[in-house]
Amino acid sequence: RYDHLVIAIGSVSNDFNTPGIKEHCYFLDSNQQAERFQHSLLDSFTRLHQDDNQQQSLDIAIVGGGATGVELSAELYHLSELLKLYGLTN
Repeated sequence: RYDHLVIAIGSVSNDFNTPGIKEHCYFLDSNQQAERFQHSLLDSFTRLHQDDNQQQSLDIAIVGGGATGVELSAELYHLSELLKLYGLTN
């Protein structure tokens, strides 16, 4: 039982003034931002596997260990396994 139920939606990412975050991070506060990240990620995988003489892996850093960061890490792992089916192995 409870007296009041508060459902808070519409939060905004906080970078906690960590240097470089605002300039280099993809925030996931909206569908548009998430789609921008998705397109960039798939473009990065494609470029990586088109150029055999360059780097052999894609490095991704997740800033934040809250629910969004943890879920994103799981989804990225799932995506990497799925892309292996299409010959994108790194």
